Amino acid sequence: MKSLGRDLPKFKALGAEVFGISYDEPGTQHKFALHCAANFPFLSDAGGKVAEQYRTAGGFGPLRFAQRRTFIVDAKGIVRFVHDGMPDNAKLLADVEAIAAPKR
Repeated sequence: MKSLGRDLPKFKALGAEVFGISYDEPGTQHKFALHCAANFPFLSDAGGKVAEQYRTAGGFGPLRFAQRRTFIVDAKGIVRFVHDGMPDNAKLLADVEAIAAPKR
């Protein structure tokens, strides 16, 4: 998350919005954001509706967690790229640039 925050200006220069989503309540997310120096917003999916829609819901019994997955969505709301695990910023930036570049 720290590297994502450090590269935030590069994402913004391409017109991208960066945010995180987790099952955590806003207070827990705030503490996590401070710990990771994440300077982008976090959204609470306490009920798990977003995780279900994006097929990232996981866990067993009372233990719930979302799989770490990064989605790159274009301006029309279409998911163009999906990355599992910890994202590589260079790859993410290349993917964002690919959908942000005007088609010739």
